[in-house]
Amino acid sequence: MTGPRVNGRFRPEQVRDITARAIAWGWTRLGTPGGPEQGFPFVAEALASGGVQLAVRSAQELISRCRMTLRQDIPAEGALVLYAYAPEAPDGTPREEGFCALSLGCGDVLYAWNVVREDHYLILPRLYPLRGKARPRYLGWVSMEQVLLSLTCRERPGKEAS
Repeated sequence: MTGPRVNGRFRPEQVRDITARAIAWGWTRLGTPGGPEQGFPFVAEALASGGVQLAVRSAQELISRCRMTLRQDIPAEGALVLYAYAPEAPDGTPREEGFCALSLGCGDVLYAWNVVREDHYLILPRLYPLRGKARPRYLGWVSMEQVLLSLTCRERPGKEAS
């Protein structure tokens, strides 16, 4: 077990532990039901299983906060992989929304859409139309270190990141 954060930052071993817990939690959900807008809540709960709480409330907010720093190469293990899509609103006007997945490394991601699934991050946009028959568009990924540095608000009570 590792100690608390140092100077408000997570130590490398803490990042590895949080990543491992999030992925392990995601694996236990593989094949379980996930509703049509479960991408972000799935990722948020995976991180919560590692002892941290995201300071953003939606995939769209996550995308807005990370857009300038998104990477385009193969997502690292534990990275959040981000997609955008533009479903039609009930009034018929399109609006951009976000979708996210948890990277397993080597190009595979875990995500929730109808059920929790594993797929290659680049094939996901071709496989599943999202709400309103809109297909997600791959945007890039953000590392677990960056997420922990800038997008978490605190450790969850009783689940210290260790």
